[in-house]
Amino acid sequence: MKKAIKRKVILVNLPFLLLLLPILAFFSLFVGSNSSSDTDINTNTPQQQTAKVIWDRVLK
Repeated sequence: MKKAIKRKVILVNLPFLLLLLPILAFFSLFVGSNSSSDTDINTNTPQQQTAKVIWDRVLK
């Protein structure tokens, strides 16, 4: 009985998930690319410069 309920819930929600997936991919593509390019430009304060140096060392 529980398997049938789980299967029904998955089948009902699957079209919504498939519809939402391209929207989320589109959103992450444009929002993610803009935010990553802004962080390279806006390193003005000493605290931001220190954080950038630390992250650059960590990511090497």
